[in-house]
Amino acid sequence: MGLPDSYFCTQKCFKEYWPIHKYAHKKKNIKKDKFEGFKFTGPLRPGKVTPMRFVPDDINKPDYFFTGMPHEEIESKYQKEIPMNSEE
Repeated sequence: MGLPDSYFCTQKCFKEYWPIHKYAHKKKNIKKDKFEGFKFTGPLRPGKVTPMRFVPDDINKPDYFFTGMPHEEIESKYQKEIPMNSEE
């Protein structure tokens, strides 16, 4: 990590100094790109996740917007019945 070696005389010394010492590791460990150094096999690359956007109240929202479960789709007759078609 490029940090100088550090040694602690006792376990008690380690426990007392650790809250200060761990910040040196956090600063050195931060990467700008978490895929830095990863060898991709093709042209596909991970995208950037943008912040969640606000949906105005005047826009109708689907039922899964509030609960995360698509109740309307689950209760649909097409989930319970297999359509039978004729040979025609």
